[in-house]
Amino acid sequence: MTIQNDGRIPGGPTTELIKQQRELHICSLIFTRELLDYKREVRCREHNTWRYEGQLGFWKLTSDQEALLHVFDFQYLDQIRFLRHDRDLILSLVERWWPRRNTFQLAFGEMTIVLKDVANILGLPITDEPIIFDESFSAETAIMEYLGMKAPKLKGKGLVSYSWLRQNFMHVDRIGDEKISIDEERVIACTRAYLLGLISIFLFSDASDMVNLRFLLFLKDLTEPTSHAWGASMLAYLYSAMSDFVQFQSKDKLMKNVNECATLI
Repeated sequence: MTIQNDGRIPGGPTTELIKQQRELHICSLIFTRELLDYKREVRCREHNTWRYEGQLGFWKLTSDQEALLHVFDFQYLDQIRFLRHDRDLILSLVERWWPRRNTFQLAFGEMTIVLKDVANILGLPITDEPIIFDESFSAETAIMEYLGMKAPKLKGKGLVSYSWLRQNFMHVDRIGDEKISIDEERVIACTRAYLLGLISIFLFSDASDMVNLRFLLFLKDLTEPTSHAWGASMLAYLYSAMSDFVQFQSKDKLMKNVNECATLI
């Protein structure tokens, strides 16, 4: 599709379908100069630094855990470390996202992120079983069954703080400051926790630094895992997150965080 600029918004969308959405799109505030220097107030999350957190340090895996990660087919995603993101460049691209078409509207036409990009950049599977949450999910039961620990005080439906996850599972030989014995169940539980953080904070993140325990249902068997379309689900989430960012009800209710996977953008 070729977009001919009508001069109203230089380089912006001009089709009739898209014109109807202009007034509720962030671009209308940008080009009428009602929204100046908004990028200074917006946080663009550095997802690739999620393994490091203050005094807890860097989350390292043992050789046994790395082997499980390889079987789960997340080894390439795990290798994406400490890439520096250009916040202004990412925001400049995201603000041209048009929700109804799920494309970036540019002066020369439109473009988007497709499944092949997800597979090539993040190494995630884009076919096989879909990611569908079970409505009968019990967070307390899942923590005990898959992480081998009594559930802490949950925040929201099936959410736990990322700090709790790190404190209890970052080291296979201890919980907090208490030394424990290492067995196969402990290694698998710590690997599940690591994958849970990788999925919740890197792929399906929000501004809360909370971990969604529902993903544990897809981490049941790490030795013979069922292949799921993580890439397809992540791309759908990315589309939705960018759409939420560019749409607004009023100038005072603009989102202050770009939480989608900045590495992919």
